[in-house]
Amino acid sequence: MREMTATVRQAEEKEWDALDAVLSEAYGRQQPPDVRAAQREIFEFDRALVAEDEGRICGCVSGYALRMSVPGSVVPAAGVTWCGVLPTHRRRGMLTQLMRRQLTDIHERWGEPVAALFTTEPPIYGRYGYGTASHEMLVTVPRWAGALVQDAPSDPSIRLTSVDPLEAVPLAEPVHAVAARRRPGMLLRGAAWARHAVADPPSLRGGSSPLRCVLAVRGDEVLGFVRYATIPAADGGIHAGTVRVREICAVEPAAGTALWRHVLDLDLTAAVVARIPVDDPLLRLLVDPRSARPTVSDQLHLRLVDVGRALAARTYAADVDVVLEVRDSFCPWNAGRWRLSGGRDGAACEATGDPADVSLGARELGAVYLGGTSVSSLAEAGLVEGRGPAAVARLSRALVSDLAPFTACRF
Repeated sequence: MREMTATVRQAEEKEWDALDAVLSEAYGRQQPPDVRAAQREIFEFDRALVAEDEGRICGCVSGYALRMSVPGSVVPAAGVTWCGVLPTHRRRGMLTQLMRRQLTDIHERWGEPVAALFTTEPPIYGRYGYGTASHEMLVTVPRWAGALVQDAPSDPSIRLTSVDPLEAVPLAEPVHAVAARRRPGMLLRGAAWARHAVADPPSLRGGSSPLRCVLAVRGDEVLGFVRYATIPAADGGIHAGTVRVREICAVEPAAGTALWRHVLDLDLTAAVVARIPVDDPLLRLLVDPRSARPTVSDQLHLRLVDVGRALAARTYAADVDVVLEVRDSFCPWNAGRWRLSGGRDGAACEATGDPADVSLGARELGAVYLGGTSVSSLAEAGLVEGRGPAAVARLSRALVSDLAPFTACRF
């Protein structure tokens, strides 16, 4: 099918229905009214782009202004969303035009050093410089296997209390903010995103209960929270329900353990299902971790929009002084050599003409940025080249993160 040159422009607020129609046809499903209403509350029209062919909107992409935790800091990040092209216009270059314009806008207009997205089809976005920066683990813990190790942390002064999820937002969000700064990839949520995190459109429940929230409290201090819903068994079995955990967060190990104990031992349920970081404490706490049947999959895909600012914005686990040769044909302002120097107290990254120590593409740079993928592992795959193994190893050690990257709140 022939390549086409579409007209790409900023969307207008009156075109909300047209954008929704494109996504509905692209993804093969119509969004229910309550879901559309929840999305409309956080939608940023000044970031929305449309692609037109002969006056008809045939593709779109939008974004959010986010703040993301990275090792040692928090950076502005563009959250890429609402990306789709009509089936009649696939594989004709329309998505490439939209992505190129969006990244140019992020660089020139919005000034965010990184962009991130979640994808239903991972192969698509690598060609635009997005690398897999975090992974998630899906666990299904049978109730019979929910016993925790004998020395699991506990504190008798911690009590659990059930609160309406929306009413609990002001109490829970300070906990989330503390935890988010510890783990790369987490979002520092403003008021609108904090409310969106508890959005509970009935059309998406699939027969489950309304969203519930339980707080872990010591005195007047909130130490953690868990948000979940319960789903009755399809065959009507009274003791065979499922607990679906949406988010669990704690600032003390004993609080986290108390919240896991709660969901693992709810009456009339048979299993707990949750998506958690690959290094989540749960598998260390279970007596029988194999019973959780952990399955790992890709999660956040990230690309550096401004290499110098992005690499200077985070800290490093070890001292580093290395010249990177960055290949980035999609964002040519990034292409070239960059000297990265820094450590645990901060870093600098400037363009340079010095010889390169390590050479890598934009996709690989996005994959290693949060510290969840090692440079050495990519070098083993032949995707990163170094001037000797020592240079690769030094960069790999510097980029590593203490905690595995994870994003609890999808966008």
